[in-house]
Amino acid sequence: MAQCVADNGEAGDAVAERDGCGCWGEFEVPVGGRGFWQVGPLRLWVQRSEREWLVSWARDDDPGDGRVVVEVPSDREPPVEGVSSTHFIFRSTPARVQLLPALADRPVIVTPEAPFRLPPQEEVSLSIATPLWLLASLGEPPVVLFDQPVQRPSDTWFGPSTREGELGYAATISARWQGSDLPACGHRAVSLVRIRNWAATPLPVERIRLPAPNMSLFIAADGGLWTEAVEIEHDEEGEMASVKLEPGPPGAAVGARRLRGPRQAMTKDLLVRAFGGLFR
Repeated sequence: MAQCVADNGEAGDAVAERDGCGCWGEFEVPVGGRGFWQVGPLRLWVQRSEREWLVSWARDDDPGDGRVVVEVPSDREPPVEGVSSTHFIFRSTPARVQLLPALADRPVIVTPEAPFRLPPQEEVSLSIATPLWLLASLGEPPVVLFDQPVQRPSDTWFGPSTREGELGYAATISARWQGSDLPACGHRAVSLVRIRNWAATPLPVERIRLPAPNMSLFIAADGGLWTEAVEIEHDEEGEMASVKLEPGPPGAAVGARRLRGPRQAMTKDLLVRAFGGLFR
């Protein structure tokens, strides 16, 4: 049995040919067999028959659970109650399923520990914990079996009015000044964000918009998950800012390599509303 057990990013019984602690990658499930994954509070079962993949999932009540557990094959069965399931029918089922973490499918709106003002010609660097999704797929091009948040974030609106703006997710962890201040957690990635204010007036920073669908995921040598560093430059008197993703993983992610690309490509720097609150 291939088994990976990790707690707060520390490797357990690793499978060497897979990424990081062995929890991500392709797994072969025999006909009549089952695989089990737990990432934080999310539990996932996938069961294969000759013509069907059955996907079942449930969430526990403890959002602080940072465990990452993989069992393939597994004899764990889904509980009778509190489980959602989906069936996928094939002429003949593929034998291998790919499990990867993913970033959110909407922008993530992050609140600093305390709102602050950035004076003119100043810059600040923040470390932000970004919520993760779990993505299960088959084959190439991929057939997506499962694409759900590990812990469902709250919806939030980001924009200057109820008619202008966009729907995003509210981050459950506030921005911190130092990456070491972030709690270790198996179901979040770390994003380093640098904000520069080139305007002539102080910049109020109450909320920060991260372009999660445009960002990649990297895995460091210790199994920690990171995104590209984000650079946000504000150089006018309005609420618009230039958002740039630095190529590759940040230097703090030692030995990192790309685990998954963005959901949506961002071909050039964006001029967007990057800051809020915009409801006053």
